[in-house]
Amino acid sequence: MRYLQPGNAVKVGGRIAILLYEIKDSVDHWGVLFLDGDEVEITYASAKRIRPRIHHCWGKDCGDSVDSVNNLTCPKCHWLICNVCGRCRQDGCVDDNVKVESPPDLWLDEEELLLL
Repeated sequence: MRYLQPGNAVKVGGRIAILLYEIKDSVDHWGVLFLDGDEVEITYASAKRIRPRIHHCWGKDCGDSVDSVNNLTCPKCHWLICNVCGRCRQDGCVDDNVKVESPPDLWLDEEELLLL
């Protein structure tokens, strides 16, 4: 699935998230970051629960459809970049200070993976 790439904006359980990394010992789990207002949560999610982010362009005269399958995610603000007008964030690109890097050296055991 093309949208399962580190740094991409996606939806997990109806919430907007940023994919951080694939968990090395499991091909179907990802580290994800949720940004809800001032709250930041980093957790794990099964690839089965991760869906493409689908929205519309914020460009004043554009409004084209954008999604994490057909559009790139801006590496600075993590909003989807419109293929028509090139715009990402609604009020202009602002760095969200989220750095997508190598995963921490974490290993989950069978019991923890079953809970995901």
